[in-house]
Amino acid sequence: MRVRTQTGRFRAARASERVGNPRAGAWGSDNGYVDAARNPANCFGKYGLLGELGHGGMGVVYLAWQSDLRRHVALKFIRGIESAEDLARFEREARMAASLVHPNIIPVYEVGEIDGKHYYSMMFVRGRPLDAVIHAAPPPKLRDVLDWLAVGLVACGHANSQGVLHRD
Repeated sequence: MRVRTQTGRFRAARASERVGNPRAGAWGSDNGYVDAARNPANCFGKYGLLGELGHGGMGVVYLAWQSDLRRHVALKFIRGIESAEDLARFEREARMAASLVHPNIIPVYEVGEIDGKHYYSMMFVRGRPLDAVIHAAPPPKLRDVLDWLAVGLVACGHANSQGVLHRD
């Protein structure tokens, strides 16, 4: 997420600016979260699954309500863990991501397994997916795209300085 500065330029949002009030916004009221979290069909351990945020080659990410801490999280499930090597890769990815502390890297809160489903939870960041922003009409200004690229490169540079290579 980016925030416009007083000079009109954009910068990456700080963690405190990333997540809005969980009782308001596009996902409904607090009662809606609690109701969804209580619905047994939507329950996954201490999480209530509220809806799919996105999916990719390795897995799917859901918006979830973490009932014990009363907060929204992004819950990532990995598909196709068929071997001990796949599981080790998933756990290694989660540990490496959790070790990174940077304002442009989403923190990992927890990694685990429930009923054979492996997951990790991350900070939920409100906003639109980058591909939706890039393909929107009218297209974004070149200056904005370059700013976004710079923010991503700084985050990748930090990860690399910590021995993590981002392959997506």
